[in-house]
Amino acid sequence: MRAAIALGFIRELYKVEDLARGKSGAARLALRQEHSRKATDELKKWMDQEELSVLPESALGKAFTYARNQWKRLLRYLDDGDLDIDNNAAERALRGVVIGKKNWLFAGSDQGGVHAAVLYSMIESAKRNGVEPLAYLTDLFARVPTTRMSDLEKFLPDRWKPPNTS
Repeated sequence: MRAAIALGFIRELYKVEDLARGKSGAARLALRQEHSRKATDELKKWMDQEELSVLPESALGKAFTYARNQWKRLLRYLDDGDLDIDNNAAERALRGVVIGKKNWLFAGSDQGGVHAAVLYSMIESAKRNGVEPLAYLTDLFARVPTTRMSDLEKFLPDRWKPPNTS
């Protein structure tokens, strides 16, 4: 029952985030200050009351201890509209790394592993910037060898333009 109550508080925080999605940092901050701050204050008050009757070694007791120890960090997003409530986007970006970890044990050599890491970083950077990775890498490998060092910045994923649209 207590876990359901805690999840209810967290659900309220994510409802505010749903309202804030796509808005400017300032608008997100205003929504959070108006709604989320109150919800986190209520959650903290509830946890302080409930913690007195929860076994410290129980799953909920450990969750309360963790939340209490990390409280300031957990609330950091309330003071900056440009921060997300969680790190889900970063975890999604790393999912491929976790899934491929066993395969990369067989990169052939340490240098092969380094090359694989560089290529993976390039692919994920392209995806993060809304660039189709195959088109990006194909163009990159074709044009970089004949490009002056001073012009290489145009190949960064956030600046890259396919050759037909330059």
